[in-house]
Amino acid sequence: MGQVLVQDNLPDLVIASTTTITMATTYLGKQTRISVGGQQYLYSSVITINFATIGINGLDTGAIAANTLYYIYAVQSSNTPGLVASLAAPTTGPTGFTAWKEVARVRTLSTAATLAVITNKVGGTSAFQGTSDWQSWTPSLSGGAVRGTSVEKAYWRRVGSNMEIIYDYTQTVAGTSGSGVYAFGLPTGYTIDFAKLDATQALGSFYALDATLEYNGHMCPSTGAVGFTILLMQAVNSANFARSTFCSFGGSAQLQFRGSGTIPIAEFVGLYT
Repeated sequence: MGQVLVQDNLPDLVIASTTTITMATTYLGKQTRISVGGQQYLYSSVITINFATIGINGLDTGAIAANTLYYIYAVQSSNTPGLVASLAAPTTGPTGFTAWKEVARVRTLSTAATLAVITNKVGGTSAFQGTSDWQSWTPSLSGGAVRGTSVEKAYWRRVGSNMEIIYDYTQTVAGTSGSGVYAFGLPTGYTIDFAKLDATQALGSFYALDATLEYNGHMCPSTGAVGFTILLMQAVNSANFARSTFCSFGGSAQLQFRGSGTIPIAEFVGLYT
């Protein structure tokens, strides 16, 4: 009597270190099982893909590289199931294997051979996870004059191939907040996908307040490819509301920058959306 295949039960693969990915033995309380080449395999132990090795549970060939999209496949060798990472798309499949099933995709940082972000197929179906939970980061506002003590809050999440951000800067002790170009950076390890932007494209809305004036404007990608320049328009005491990167702020404890935006991210290109 032939084998009766039931629906695959595929857990989320997770990045465990800068060069490894792991897959658990259960998903929703049931044992992990994946069909490959007409055979369904049960996984009774945690599987680790080590990008520093070659073959099953490693890379199919070559070495881990920066700014690279890898496909993760369930495979089998001598009837032993495992996982393998490959540059080859599903139409070609990983080198050295005759049967495979794509289970996830992962990207390395644009600037280093380090695993950065992973997305999974969910429960063995074609439904994809393209939105992450909100995470906090410290963007460190720079530019302008020296400011006083402040509280800085920022949050980001992945939505498809973009990053959504929320930013809030509040000065709590008076400083010398002067004219200049204000800017802040992306979360560590992520870079703007300039292929999807023009040089001055607005990525979000922004406003600033001090004790007496309010400014409205937007943020544009900085030339360093790692953050944003805040372009402000004077909304008060200005006849023509001309855009300016040189807005003067008073030295009060009431200086605030607040805004949000959506930014295409190089490390998200090619992942499931």
